[in-house]
Amino acid sequence: MKKEDKKARSVIAGQYGKRYRSAFYENSKLQFGWAFFMCLVMAVVYAFTGITMKLITDTAIQGTIRDVLPMTLFVIGYFIFRFLAELCLNAAVANFSGNAIAHYKNRVFRDIMGKSIHSFQRENVGSYISVLTNDANIIKEDYLENFFNILQFSFVFVGTWALMFFYSPILTAAVLIVVVLSVFLTIKGGDRLTKLQTAVSDLNERFVNMVKDLLSGFSVIKSFGAEEEASERLAAKNRALENAKCKCYVMDTGITSIGSAVGNVAQLIVQAVGVYLTVTGSITFGTVMAFSQLMNFVNRPIMYLPRLWAAQKAASALIDKMADYAAENVQEEGTNQLAQECPDIVLEKVRFGYDEEKVVLKDVDIRFEKGKSYAIVGPSGSGKSTVINLLLGGFSNYEGRILFDGVELRTIQRDDLYNVMSVIQQNVFVFDSTIEENITMFKQYDLDKVRQVIARSGLKVFMQEKGNDYLCGENGANLSGGEKQRISIARSLLKNASVLLVDEATAALDTTTAAGVTNEILSLEGITKIVVTHRLDKELLERFDEIIVIHNGVVEEMGKFNALMEQKQMFYSMYHVGAVGKDPDK
Repeated sequence: MKKEDKKARSVIAGQYGKRYRSAFYENSKLQFGWAFFMCLVMAVVYAFTGITMKLITDTAIQGTIRDVLPMTLFVIGYFIFRFLAELCLNAAVANFSGNAIAHYKNRVFRDIMGKSIHSFQRENVGSYISVLTNDANIIKEDYLENFFNILQFSFVFVGTWALMFFYSPILTAAVLIVVVLSVFLTIKGGDRLTKLQTAVSDLNERFVNMVKDLLSGFSVIKSFGAEEEASERLAAKNRALENAKCKCYVMDTGITSIGSAVGNVAQLIVQAVGVYLTVTGSITFGTVMAFSQLMNFVNRPIMYLPRLWAAQKAASALIDKMADYAAENVQEEGTNQLAQECPDIVLEKVRFGYDEEKVVLKDVDIRFEKGKSYAIVGPSGSGKSTVINLLLGGFSNYEGRILFDGVELRTIQRDDLYNVMSVIQQNVFVFDSTIEENITMFKQYDLDKVRQVIARSGLKVFMQEKGNDYLCGENGANLSGGEKQRISIARSLLKNASVLLVDEATAALDTTTAAGVTNEILSLEGITKIVVTHRLDKELLERFDEIIVIHNGVVEEMGKFNALMEQKQMFYSMYHVGAVGKDPDK
């Protein structure tokens, strides 16, 4: 990546990072304010623990029987109020963090959905799964909830020192010496913990990616007898992840142990110096007991704050990681609008390659007229599917021009482009829902219109047999290839797209089913149909208005079936020899 591109991507990632952090407070400002206020209340409540202990001790040593009842009522009232305040704080934090992480995940998912089709296809789905599950849980606990823990500990820490200094500056100074050493050690450990937690997140992402990859290739692994090798690969990633977690745990508990040890030393100092000051009459024994109690609110922040800061810093890095993903493969959004009606599409001197070393299309000139049907044929790897990819707006780094009714493709708003275009591919994704919901894509449509597209796509009889509540299964496991393709056709009809792109949609179907699906596509009226196919069936090819023959990225021939056969050139040879194969096109 060029230096300028890295800088631009860094700026975009920074903008996404700000958006994600602001998403935490969407419709949650009052909840945040209430949780913040309760943290302050709890700091005051915890400070009163030392006051309560001093009151009890001094009453026991110096008080009279008349002092017992007021003291008892005060203590009971204090603990009831503390219990209720803790409940309110926990509820406030849970309410805010739950809503905040929900808004964050919604914003992340909307940004993922905002990517272009081909931008998303170049990325790793497992990374996004990890972001929306594991990383989101860490952000909720370590970034959002920890913020209030840090806030509460900070308030308590400051309030406790102020109260201790009020009671005895000398005893406070004695404790301060030990505390400074503890803070230094725990901060050093906290920096190391941040790096370890970041490493755990990265390894977890790789583990999720591998699990997804291996499960997606289950049939291939089984057919080649590679179960043991696949298990060993996963085991290696699993070991690395668990080892990283172990190191993180050891460092975490080590910081806690240091804080605990220093806390014990501080308690001994308080007791030793406190006894001396009590004997000399400088303070009361109740003050010593108050210090002993307050030391808990000194030790706990020292013990936990560095860990909490480290965890929050690591969680913040996860937000930045998602921002970096969002900034990846971002294309500039066009500003020109495109009318919904069927446009003329023209490719002028289009030259394109997926990388600089290999040019796939070379000065291609093609004109697709409104409402006509076109078949694109050619040998495997000739560039047929690349034409479809370019028309979908997946790549903007082509040379030449691609015009929709005279408007350059790169300048068209993506939403307008997708409203006009619809695509049917070889692998149709079907959700584990009803056929009707798969057709409507969970949107609300007029019922009569839905019934019409079901009939036009050849699904009417099938739905009558299976019923409206029939579930398609995970990725359409309960459907045949032809039924999936008909769902894809129905989607396009319901969308009312004016341009239908068909990319090897029948490649995996048997001859009879493939002919039926292609006939249904060609029967659609008022739609420009651009069909990439390797099937050279005379009866079907004769129905196309024009056949475009591409070879090595160059348009070799264009014309109707009979005209091309009479010319006895490349198409004629392909038709008789059967030289066209299945086209991955890359």
